[in-house]
Parts: sequence; structure tokens; C-alpha cells
Amino acid sequence: MRRENGSRGFSPSARRDRVAGRRRRHPIPVEFKNLLHLRHFRLLETLQATQNMRVAAERMGVTPAAVSKACLELESIVGQQLFHRTPNGLVATPACLRILDSGRRINAELSSLDNDLKGEGIVLSGMIRIGFQAPILQRVAARTIARLKADHPNLTIIFDYGMREQLIHGLLANRYDLVLADLLSLEHRSRLMAKTLHHDHSVVASLTNVALPRAEAHDWAALLDRPWIIPSKGLAMRERFDHVLASNGLSLPRNRIEINSPIESLELFKLTGTLMFTTASAIDRLGPYCDARAEKTVIPRFEMKLGLIWAKDTRLSPAVIHMRDSIVSAAANIKDLYYR
Repeated sequence: MRRENGSRGFSPSARRDRVAGRRRRHPIPVEFKNLLHLRHFRLLETLQATQNMRVAAERMGVTPAAVSKACLELESIVGQQLFHRTPNGLVATPACLRILDSGRRINAELSSLDNDLKGEGIVLSGMIRIGFQAPILQRVAARTIARLKADHPNLTIIFDYGMREQLIHGLLANRYDLVLADLLSLEHRSRLMAKTLHHDHSVVASLTNVALPRAEAHDWAALLDRPWIIPSKGLAMRERFDHVLASNGLSLPRNRIEINSPIESLELFKLTGTLMFTTASAIDRLGPYCDARAEKTVIPRFEMKLGLIWAKDTRLSPAVIHMRDSIVSAAANIKDLYYR
């Protein structure tokens, strides 16, 4: 069947899509390598990390229109679509992921070249960006940073505390070089490498002078009436806490304080005498300041692995490698740092 305008039953929008599809699949031009710039790789990294043009524009300090225009320009250069629009945001196509891999290698090679030209085999300089959300490893990292800074004064070191998922997204988007955090579910993230530095386990803690009666400790209805201090959403400990409750058919405590600072949660615990969901190492560190104990309750304890994370498809600079290896070495003596 033909329409009066001569088309074969296709709507104007369908014809536009077919034409756009043909444009996207044109062969890559000979001058392809001369048309790509480092800003294109940064654009793709930011779009993949945010999955949103408006948020990407805010991070890059430009307008959403500029991001959209640059993305169309890049699609024209490579001859393929780079992102699919979905209800959950932008999703990178295989072509986009291939370009991102190349961009990371190019960036790593440029960093390595910069290091070589500056003679960094002798004196380390440049920037190391570390994110952390593992309090037990904080002192290890701090001492390592202090030692490296004394030996290599030209190093600039950024040491950020943040929510675990934000730190991991930052690592994947090349905003961090190393992350110290809980290694929960990292086996499902193919781009990440990790080194376990410390094993810990969860506890429900109380002050010794307000210890739980045994019968109440195994009665969740009674425990719900007590005040609790629990980790905020976004922390790995909270993910585990919610999972344990859901697996055992238990509801979230109604009378609770949610906090994302381990240090402040210990202060609140000392002042209020509430129950606290925390780690065994945190209770051990409380020893000199207050008399606390781990309670055996209806909530089963779980094991935790804390460690160092980095992106395996990014070539680390000599300074970052030295920092990583120094933290791993220092963590071998973690008990001496905290428990002597």
C-alpha cells in the first residue's frame, strides 16, 4: 500500500528514525583519530557515571544543551549511537564502552608519560585521590599518607570520606584512584580489583550497666521498644542490617537514630545508653572510654571483609601504586595500631 506522498506506509517519525539510523551507521571517516579529543572521553565518562545529561552538565560546568550537542557531534564522528535512552536513564552502547576503554588507556599512558618526563621514578609527585568508608582502616591510611607526604613533599593527596556507592561510582568515573571500604558484592563488578585488609563481624552492643536480660535479647518485639543507633542508608553496614532483618522477617526498629559517622555514633552510644548495631572492632576501640559489651540477640552476626579497591582497567601512576602497596603493608599491623 502506498500513501499519496509516495511513502510505503511509514509515518514521518518512522522515516526520520530510519534516516537517523542510516546516518549513525555510516563508516568511520579516515580522519577519525584527528577528530577525537580528550574532552570527548571526559564527556563519555561523565555521561556513563551519571546516566543523565542534566547532571553530567552540572558536573562538567556546562549547559545540558552543550552536552547534547557534544554527544551528537561524537556520534557523528564515530558513526554509531553511543547511548540508549531508557526510563532509568542513559545506557552506554557496546560502541561507547569500547571507546571508554580506549580513553582510559590513553589517559593512563599520558599520566605515565608525564611521570616519566618529570623523573617520578626518583621523587614522587602529582595527585593521589583516596575515598574511604572503613573506619578501622582510617588510621592505617592516615599514617601511610603522613609518611609518604614527608618523603615526597610534592605529592598532593585528597582523602575523602563518603557513602560507599558514591565512592565506587567515583572510582569507576576516574574521580578516585583508590577506595577503602567494605568489599560487599564486589565480585559482581568486573571492572574492579580489591585486596582484603581486615576481617570484622557485626554486633549488637549495649553498655554493660544496662545490659539486656537474656529473655529480652531474643524477643524482637521487646527489642523494638528500645532506642537504637543504626547506620544510615547508603552505608554497607545498613545494607547488611536491612538484609538480615528482611531474611528473618523482622521489622526495622521504630525508636532509632540513623547516623553515617562511625565516630559520632560511638559518642551518641556513650551518652544515650541505647542499643547500637556496629562492628566488633568499634566496640574494642571503645574500651578505654566506656564499658560496652556485645549482646547475643535474635539478630545473627555476619562476617565482613574490608579492604582496598581500584579499577583494573586504569593504569595506576607510580605514586598511586606506591600508596596502594604502602597501605597494604601497613594494614598487616592493624592490630598494633588499634589494640595495643
